[in-house]
Amino acid sequence: DFAPSSALTAFMLTMVFYMLSSRSEELFYKRLFHNRFLSAISGICVFAVLVVTATPIGAIFGLNPMGVTGWLTSIMLPLIIPVIFECLKLIKPLINK
Repeated sequence: DFAPSSALTAFMLTMVFYMLSSRSEELFYKRLFHNRFLSAISGICVFAVLVVTATPIGAIFGLNPMGVTGWLTSIMLPLIIPVIFECLKLIKPLINK
């Protein structure tokens, strides 16, 4: 049962993508790593979740290692956040005219 591991990973990636998408009115890909502090925190979050979900350390928290399906689900669902935010950033100037 890898549902708790998948949920934790998806939640963390959702927060990281939200943080990166909402940091400015510029598009996501422009100056993505300009803020070194934000990049470092994002990397630490991703690393921490990888350590907890992909190693035996996760057993302490009741987490089980995920298979390919779990990883794909955990990564693909949070990718909806930047897509929505970037579409809004592109549409907003058209609406404000």
